[in-house]
Amino acid sequence: MIRSDNLPKINCVHVSKIEAGVVLANLGKLLEIEERNDCYALIISRMNEKQVFKFEKDTILITV
Repeated sequence: MIRSDNLPKINCVHVSKIEAGVVLANLGKLLEIEERNDCYALIISRMNEKQVFKFEKDTILITV
């Protein structure tokens, strides 16, 4: 069982303000960000692989 004093700090961040190096909740460490016309493409290190996740421009992300 997780103790409440061991929980990571949770932050809500607009996708346009996210920075490389943060850890996205349940996804992994953010390596790169690419702004496209219709979305943001985030390259995340997950399970020792680089994976691309696309988010609409009005998305709020949760970081830990």
